[in-house]
Amino acid sequence: MLLFFQGCAKSTFNISQSRIVGGNVAKRHSIPYQVLILIAGQSMCGGTILNRKFVLTARHCVDSIDEFNTPPTDVSVFAGLHDVCGQTSYDGNVQKRRVKRVVVILSGEFSFVKTSFENDIALVELSEPLKFDQTVQPACLPNSDVVSGQLTWVSGWGRLKAGKSFH
Repeated sequence: MLLFFQGCAKSTFNISQSRIVGGNVAKRHSIPYQVLILIAGQSMCGGTILNRKFVLTARHCVDSIDEFNTPPTDVSVFAGLHDVCGQTSYDGNVQKRRVKRVVVILSGEFSFVKTSFENDIALVELSEPLKFDQTVQPACLPNSDVVSGQLTWVSGWGRLKAGKSFH
């Protein structure tokens, strides 16, 4: 079951741990705003759907686009995906989009600091809009600042145990 609020999705998956490594496997399609980003078919990162055309991701994930002169069209975004280990067996819910451009802040107070990962954010503009359905939805964004100590969600394609594979 998905809960929809103001045209966005909130996860229905209950968490019981606060660690990123060692988290829980999500119920199938319970996090409809989570995307997979593949750069040149190899590098893998997660992202969050903001709207039909934009995805939020980590800046360090898209830095390899510049480092290896990868054109944005060689970057693919997969929405509606549940299991990255079964990448070759997508179900009918998966939407694949190419990237039109990547937007990063190059200077100023919000520029990325590689040594501390401060301001580790980037926007990915999709070549064509996503189609929203039960498995693909934008994330709900907070209406106010998140307060230190407040419970928040973290989702991604990480490992269940340190040093182990993604399964």
